[in-house]
Amino acid sequence: MVPVDPGLVAKLEPLAVQCAVPVMAALARALMGRLGMTAAAAARCFEHKQAAAGSPSFEAAITVLAALLAAGGTAGKPGEQVLREVLTRHPSTVQLLMSDRERLQSTIGHLLQLGLSQQQFVASLHTRGWTLLTRPPEHLAELEAALQQELGGDRQLWLKMLRLHRRAASGSVDTFRERAHALAVVR
Repeated sequence: MVPVDPGLVAKLEPLAVQCAVPVMAALARALMGRLGMTAAAAARCFEHKQAAAGSPSFEAAITVLAALLAAGGTAGKPGEQVLREVLTRHPSTVQLLMSDRERLQSTIGHLLQLGLSQQQFVASLHTRGWTLLTRPPEHLAELEAALQQELGGDRQLWLKMLRLHRRAASGSVDTFRERAHALAVVR
């Protein structure tokens, strides 16, 4: 390990802060301007997910999510309003805004292809179901294959798990296999 000169760190710290502030200010403006969030609610998002302050932009992800939320939302609310409500209620959801357009669209497409309706998807966002969107479609497909192999489960069982036990999709395939195998032994 290379020793770090404390004097150099002290000189670089203000520069790092100066560089980060304009980027974070632009991101906060996107949350407040485009979504209508309060400054306090936007700040809570960055408190919960500090890495979000390093994102180049939230615009692409806001566009994708707002369209989905508008299509699957209730009471004719605009997608931006629903996204604001989700971010205000669950500030760590800002992690979704760090995604690029293609990855987000791919993951949403995969979940909808599995049979999750837009309405179910929107409802799950209000109950921390947004974490599904942070998982690559390939990972979800591997987990579904493991479920089929270990338990003989079909797509309907996989969908039920995604709706009711979203955390199941967050682990590794090996851990998922072990848990599924343990369930199979108990059955």
